Amino acid sequence: MAKFYKSYNNGVVAVISEDDAKRYGMIRRAEGNPVAHPEVRVFTFCSSERYNRDVIERMTFTGTHEDLQALLEAGGHKVESSCGPDWDGYVPFSNGFQYSEHARNTKARELQYVTSLRDVLDVFGVFRTTTS
Repeated sequence: MAKFYKSYNNGVVAVISEDDAKRYGMIRRAEGNPVAHPEVRVFTFCSSERYNRDVIERMTFTGTHEDLQALLEAGGHKVESSCGPDWDGYVPFSNGFQYSEHARNTKARELQYVTSLRDVLDVFGVFRTTTS
């Protein structure tokens, strides 16, 4: 069981583990870019309708609100509706910057928040079980 913090903006929920939030804060206080470090992952979840809208949404978001609920329940995780003491609560992809063609730096910065299946499995502690 792990502890997570969540933040919400424009229908998007961002979730970060307590451990990653601590790393995020340490890197930020050292005037670094926390999301440029692969050990800091912020997961993003949106509605099923938005997720299925187009391929960019499916490539950027971690999953749907229902996926988040399933991940939290499967691991018995605790989630707080706050940023916690170390994370700034930024909600990636909630303002559509991943679509920005005029501000390439903004788009590139936003796309650093994309998470992988491996990230989800590692942080949420989801393991495939096999039967014999």
